[in-house]
Amino acid sequence: MNYRVSLESGYDVVWTFAHVPELLGCFSKKRSREMALEKLPERIQSYLSWLKTKGESVSLKGEITVTITEEFNCFMVGDYEVGACFEADRKSASRDEIQIAQRRMGWNREELLAKVAHLPTEVLDGRPTGSARSLRQVLNHIAGAELWYIDRIKSNIPSFKSFPEEALTRLATVRNFVIAELLKLSEEELSKVVVKDHEEWTVRKVLRRLLEHEREHLLLLDSFLQIS
Repeated sequence: MNYRVSLESGYDVVWTFAHVPELLGCFSKKRSREMALEKLPERIQSYLSWLKTKGESVSLKGEITVTITEEFNCFMVGDYEVGACFEADRKSASRDEIQIAQRRMGWNREELLAKVAHLPTEVLDGRPTGSARSLRQVLNHIAGAELWYIDRIKSNIPSFKSFPEEALTRLATVRNFVIAELLKLSEEELSKVVVKDHEEWTVRKVLRRLLEHEREHLLLLDSFLQIS
């Protein structure tokens, strides 16, 4: 099976994201273009296996190959890094895609909570050597990012401070709010391109980032817990 790939590199080229539009939420992120592409077939295989365990109909047979269809180099405007809006992101989102994203977001969250829900305070608030954030701060960051993503395509989004302060409760209430906003999108909003802070956003791009961002932190979480 050959998958189309969209590459996105940081403005200072210290990371490269290889996104797989056909598998919403699947990606490889590494410190170089070569490493991201080298790791991608394994990431795709792992993601397909994950989807299969959740009951989605996917094929695990055959060699996985990739074809690069787009490349984007992020750039700075002031202190803001402008990210990619790929051709796949620009396509009008469907209600089915929102439902798919909602299911996969739910599975991501189940995995996250299974790892952190019963951790003691000293682990949640500890900051391992070399880590910029404590685990509690990471959880708040995930919630804050979700609210920020929906703010890219919707107006009058409440401030982060208006949500509960406790990290796990905040994660749940922000997620419920974000899903409700996605389900309320009009047909016009599903196909609209919005520009905020010099960056283009669409519903499909928001769905992609909602899935990728939490999964990125899930992949890092085991290492975090091992050194805590």
